[in-house]
Formats: sequence, structure tokens, C-alpha cells
Amino acid sequence: MAESGSSGGRARDPMQDFFRDVFLVGHPEATRLYLVRHGQAGNNVGSMVLDDEDETVGPPLTELGFEQARRLGRRLAAEGVDAVYSSTLLRARQTAEPLAERLGLAVQLREGIEEVGLDRSAWDGSDVKLRARILAALRERPSWDAFPGAEPSEKMRARVMKAMDQVIAENPGRRVAVFCHGGVIQSYIAAILGIQDDVFFYPFNAGISSVRALGERRTLWRLNDIAHLDQRSVVS
Repeated sequence: MAESGSSGGRARDPMQDFFRDVFLVGHPEATRLYLVRHGQAGNNVGSMVLDDEDETVGPPLTELGFEQARRLGRRLAAEGVDAVYSSTLLRARQTAEPLAERLGLAVQLREGIEEVGLDRSAWDGSDVKLRARILAALRERPSWDAFPGAEPSEKMRARVMKAMDQVIAENPGRRVAVFCHGGVIQSYIAAILGIQDDVFFYPFNAGISSVRALGERRTLWRLNDIAHLDQRSVVS
């Protein structure tokens, strides 16, 4: 005999309702953010040295990076994405384009989600003592602050949170793909989870991390998903 309140099967466990609420399940007004690291670019394989004037554009994707972007586009198109945002840097824009083309959407460029500013002019890697100090600082606390002249960790998190909050506010109840950078994704997820470290996991190129957002609430749903890169040869 079915329990009272059931319809012939097991009664629903009321505890599920609490966890569904915590994880923003069944909230039609919640925004689903898909945070995507760009595909492999020249600087990821050490094949390109940027001139100072190139820093505002950044390196383009490699051949592998374009293949990662195509696979990513197929994957996210099936998720029913409603809007596509991108960092202003070239590698993020190029990664966003296959998805946008599949869905007939424009890529909306958004300032504030560019990669963390690391002042490469502050050191060229040849100073052995400085290198040792940076490594020691990173081991004590993996933070952008370990690098001389870098964008301060607190400032980085503040600009990323502000930009993401704006995207969320513009897209209640929608599925939004945000194409950005490894440092951005790490800083954002660290901030919403209350993690002090800036560098706490390795974001794969074209990897997907997803967050649900409602009001001031943020919950992590997925971290560094690369199921669409289903061959070892396309993972980087």
C-alpha cells in the first residue's frame, strides 16, 4: 500500500526539497552560467612572444585551439544556450564564434573578464633569486600577488565579480556562455566558494565550469568539464 500523499509509488523524501533549493534546482528565474576557458592559444604552448602592443589583443588560437572550439560549440549548442559573452581578447572571441554561429547569436564583448594582468616586464625569468622567491610565495599561498607587478588579487576578484554580476542581472532565467580565461574562472569560483587561493585547479583549454545564480546566491554545478574533448590528443 502506498504511503499517504504518494501516487502509487514511494513518497518523496522531503529532505530533497532542501537540497534542491540549495542547488537552485527548479528555480526558473535562476541564471545558468557556463564559464569557458578559451581554446589553446600560442602563448599556451610557448610558440609566441607578445610585443607590448599585442597585449590588448593577445595571441590567436592554434590549430588545436580551433578544433577545441568547434567541439565546444557542438556541446554547448545542445545545452540550449541563450546568450554568448566573451572577453575582449582574441583567443576568447575566437573560441566563442563556433557556438555563436551555430545558434545564430552575436558574441557580446564584455570588459572586466580579461585575463589577470601579469606584468611580464617586471621580470624575464632569468633572475634566479627572483624566480625562487616567486615559487616560495606561490607554495605558501597560490596568489597572483606572488608575481611582481601583477594585478592585485583583491582587485582582480572585484572586477571579475562585478562583470559576472552584470551578466547575471542581464539574463535572469537564461543559459549564458561566458568565454574567458583560466585566471578569471579560478578567481570567480574561488570568490563564490570562499577560497583564499587564486590558483587552486588547472583549467583545461575549452573546459566548462558552470554556476547557477539567483539574487545574491551562487552555487557551483560543474568544474572543468571536458567531456566534449573525448580524445586525449585534443586535451590541453
